[in-house]
Amino acid sequence: MSPGLSGISLLADRGEAGAEFVRAVEFAVDRSARPRAPSLACCGVAHEAQPCAADRLTGDRYGREQVLASSTGSARAPRKLKPEVAEQRVSPYEMLKQAILRGDLLPGQPLGESAMATWCQVSRTPIREALSRLEQDGLVIRSSRGMIVRQRSPEEILDIYETRLVLEATAGRMAAERRTVHDVRVLNRLLQAGADVPADQPAAMVEANRKFHHAVWVASHNESLIDLLERLNLHLRRYPETTLSYPGRWAESGVEHGQLVAAIEAREVDKAYDVALKHFSLARDIRLELYDHEVDTAPAPSETRTPKLKGHR
Repeated sequence: MSPGLSGISLLADRGEAGAEFVRAVEFAVDRSARPRAPSLACCGVAHEAQPCAADRLTGDRYGREQVLASSTGSARAPRKLKPEVAEQRVSPYEMLKQAILRGDLLPGQPLGESAMATWCQVSRTPIREALSRLEQDGLVIRSSRGMIVRQRSPEEILDIYETRLVLEATAGRMAAERRTVHDVRVLNRLLQAGADVPADQPAAMVEANRKFHHAVWVASHNESLIDLLERLNLHLRRYPETTLSYPGRWAESGVEHGQLVAAIEAREVDKAYDVALKHFSLARDIRLELYDHEVDTAPAPSETRTPKLKGHR
């Protein structure tokens, strides 16, 4: 008997009813002295004994990091993804698209399902689905040999740039109409960032140029226009050599960018349109010249060439 109950032990001498009362009190005191399981708040209800299934998996509803033990009290660490599982999350569609844009898959190269499945380490079904999506993107086409990487041509360059001229000039005009103070601040910051890039760093020039023109798109505040420009830009990326590497073009482009920002900031709608139109007309002419040089020096595509995936086991 608990020492704290000695004062009522005499009740046991008064018969069976007194003994029952003492046993009930002893049980209550003994139970209260035991360690209590932590109180959990799950679905707004407090539980004393065992956590609910949701809390055992994720901890409590306040986002604490610990994973609660099961009803036996044994703790279990959260499961971590293996590196190879994370690698497999790159879809065959994305792998093939990037290979085309990088030039690992050459224009006119056949895309046999079996070869691509082996390269991507997947079955043929996801390859078939990926090729279908790439066909919708305009990066691959059907031929008598099956799916092939879409060929490049001066006609396509003209088509892309004729469309791009209108869209980019429209973006400049709408940016002049709709721009905010924040838009102007971003454009001026990116203009200065581009001016700081040396002309002997093609990758840095391309990135600075991309950010600047994307900021002009954003300043137009027209989601449909931005979507069209992004789709068009996907086709242009199939031509790897940048017009910004052409002698003197980077400095000339910086001047044109400055003129465009000034027109947008001053809300000179027509001037912004004209500056953008001239800017991309010059880019088109240089692109055609670069393509002619590429055709003269490029090797013939191999029928059996398979891409080398960088970093892929």
